[in-house]
Amino acid sequence: DSVTVRPYFPIYVPNSFTPNGDGVNDVFLVGGIKPTGFHLLIFDRWGNLVFETKDMDEPWLGQGPSDYFVSTEVYNWVIFFDSLERRTELNGHVVVLR
Repeated sequence: DSVTVRPYFPIYVPNSFTPNGDGVNDVFLVGGIKPTGFHLLIFDRWGNLVFETKDMDEPWLGQGPSDYFVSTEVYNWVIFFDSLERRTELNGHVVVLR
């Protein structure tokens, strides 16, 4: 007998956060098992890149590309990571509430 084991990389991505400094839900942070090749990109509604990281432990604090804080709206994110079979891409959105 033989068994094929395919690792599963569960990733949790929140759908909203409130960067208002009250100490509750102040950052956008991807959680889960750390896959190799992690890359997170966050875009505004016009497709402009507002945040990028390759470190799963680096949170987005709600700042834009020139360290200004972004306004309340929906931002799209894309996550890339490596699995054993291929490069995986996840897409979604996050709402910033102020």
